[in-house]
Amino acid sequence: LRFGATSPEGLATGATLFEGDEVRTAQGRARIRLDDGSILQLGESTSLMLTWVLHAPALETQSVILSVPTGIIRTIVEALLPRSLFELRTSTAITSVRGTDFIVEAEPDSSAVVALAGRVEVQSSSRAVAGRITLGPGEGTDVPAFAPPEAPVRWGEARRSDFIARTTVPDR
Repeated sequence: LRFGATSPEGLATGATLFEGDEVRTAQGRARIRLDDGSILQLGESTSLMLTWVLHAPALETQSVILSVPTGIIRTIVEALLPRSLFELRTSTAITSVRGTDFIVEAEPDSSAVVALAGRVEVQSSSRAVAGRITLGPGEGTDVPAFAPPEAPVRWGEARRSDFIARTTVPDR
């Protein structure tokens, strides 16, 4: 759904996306490569809004804010520039990337986050809720609505594998 449009259009391989665009998957999945080389892999029934996207390597800065109201997304972030912001927001959580590979599942009343590599900072999306945690590789958390993230725990192989399988986009 292009910014300002009232009806969605099909997304072709190699299409250019812009700030404000929304990508929705139904039965399919999608892989999106950002200008900085980062990769977003959307599972089925996922909605992704490109809220703010700026990549300015000459100025050593980049800012990416993505909103995921529902669904599951794997985010593989390339090395961040010195002055960078990379956030993924759901209805209950904000994840701040520190250079990593992570997956977020967003539901209306909760979010689940797992770090596959690197580090991810997680906090509630509600400014009235204090507390943030940092996840390391293999650690995950659940974030209920209007509550801080739960303490990091090492996720079992079954839950990690399920998230990875649901966000894997087959090569054509």
